[in-house]
Amino acid sequence: MTESKLRSSPTSKSLGLLLPALTLLPTRRRERKKLFMKPILTLVLAAVLSVPVMADTYTGVVSDVKHFRNGGLAVDLDGHYPAEKMALYVPPSAAAGIGALPTKGNKVTATGTIGSYRGRPEIKIWKPDQWKW
Repeated sequence: MTESKLRSSPTSKSLGLLLPALTLLPTRRRERKKLFMKPILTLVLAAVLSVPVMADTYTGVVSDVKHFRNGGLAVDLDGHYPAEKMALYVPPSAAAGIGALPTKGNKVTATGTIGSYRGRPEIKIWKPDQWKW
């Protein structure tokens, strides 16, 4: 008798509809969190990627040019590290195609997206046309 009463009660009907859906959800909290975060991350990435990135231009005087062991280059503008106003970084993959380098005292104009490295502003130089002196 109690079985028939449970089937006819509104609570049991809604619970009966929810049980199959609940069994589809992952049991671990971490998996559930991933399940609900994926759509949110997808929307955020879509919004960020749809915004056009504008290039910034910075003009300064070369204070120092550093060559790294990995093949990359760093050019400090308007002051020596760590007090430079802007750093230009040429990654190792782009260093071979960059050509001639500016020397200390040259006035350099660099165009690119201004990012941050260790809390200091920098522009990554990928192509020779991104800077001139």
